[in-house]
Amino acid sequence: EFYAPWCGHCKRLTPEYKKLGELVAADPKLSSRVVIAKVDADAHRSLGERYGVRGFPTIKYMPRGKAATQENAEDYNGARTAEAFLEFLAAKIQADAGFAKVDALDGVASKFADASDKAALLKEATDTVAGLEGDDKVNGDLYVKYMAKVIEKGVEYLS
Repeated sequence: EFYAPWCGHCKRLTPEYKKLGELVAADPKLSSRVVIAKVDADAHRSLGERYGVRGFPTIKYMPRGKAATQENAEDYNGARTAEAFLEFLAAKIQADAGFAKVDALDGVASKFADASDKAALLKEATDTVAGLEGDDKVNGDLYVKYMAKVIEKGVEYLS
């Protein structure tokens, strides 16, 4: 939310925004994927200008995995209630369910956490990634990186 402290609409939104923050913090699926933030765009005008803020409050959704730019920020034009915000976020998370997913690594990844020979699965993943291209290669490298980290730190690293 981009707000101004003197804005009446912003002041009325504060309890709903606080409630949204509490709902997100209480939900492990949301709290690990959603950040609720406020920016005093009156005090930080250059930041507001960077995101095309022309009035208050302005609410933007910035998807993960993309640079926080005006082009990637999406205006939120829905109802100004915690429940409506939560519904909007749930829809975005559902649409994002495949973020960084590499179909070629599904089988390896699903077996990894419970496997006794994680090193063998890491090698299988590494070999698979070597044959990938484009986004699948970039995202596959992330699989390998995190699998190696789990081997180094222990399975507790996953939780």
